[in-house]
Amino acid sequence: MARIAVVDGCAADRDKLCRVLAAQPLVHTVVECASEEELQAAGKFDVVFLALAWEGRELGVEIALRLNDAQPDCAVVFCTAFPELSPEAYCARHVCLVTKDRLEELVPRALALAAANGHGLRVPHPFVAPYRGGVRIIEQERVLYVERRGRASFFYLMDGEVVSTPKKLSELLADIGEGRFVRCHASYMVNMDEVAEMRRQIFELKNGIQVPISRSYQPAVREAFDEYMTNTERDEDEDAEGRSCARGRRMVE
Repeated sequence: MARIAVVDGCAADRDKLCRVLAAQPLVHTVVECASEEELQAAGKFDVVFLALAWEGRELGVEIALRLNDAQPDCAVVFCTAFPELSPEAYCARHVCLVTKDRLEELVPRALALAAANGHGLRVPHPFVAPYRGGVRIIEQERVLYVERRGRASFFYLMDGEVVSTPKKLSELLADIGEGRFVRCHASYMVNMDEVAEMRRQIFELKNGIQVPISRSYQPAVREAFDEYMTNTERDEDEDAEGRSCARGRRMVE
């Protein structure tokens, strides 16, 4: 998941772009910066959306050149309301240029290009589940929790759909690696992004569903959930104005 900065001297343009970015699945934190000084003070980023023109001057190119040196792994995406200025952008290393009148269309493409170039936008591996003689691809963010019953595992999805597969929970976890899912019971694993509250023997999800935590899994679950909350709350502290998937979660003894 990506940490992104929006750098633009126009507050209305910053706000519009931040709203578009907040709706993108790969975006974790968005930080607004009204100047290069604010950008430098905010730390490191995976992607910076940078206004090309500032008060009629192409200051964005100058900022980008300095950013290329200071943060070489950061992807720069230029934003402009003046397409005639776009040739100026080629003076600095950047992923692409988007026009401010087509943000909803062009921002997802810009993020995809940044991801393709390895700029911190790691798409979580989906579940690959044998299903009805074929294979079903299920994105992690669609899954609330998974239950093992008998010889099948059941995915409970956001939209209410339930998908079954013969794969064991251990095999499903091995497929996706470490991340948002934790095994909390011999028969359950849960998407920690969807947890509203953790109690000693229960995960309560945002929609009110309760998923059991067995005694034998409690130490590992507590450690995983602590680490999850620490990581996401750190991002929240870094950007009180941005998005953070940790907001609203709590642990109850």
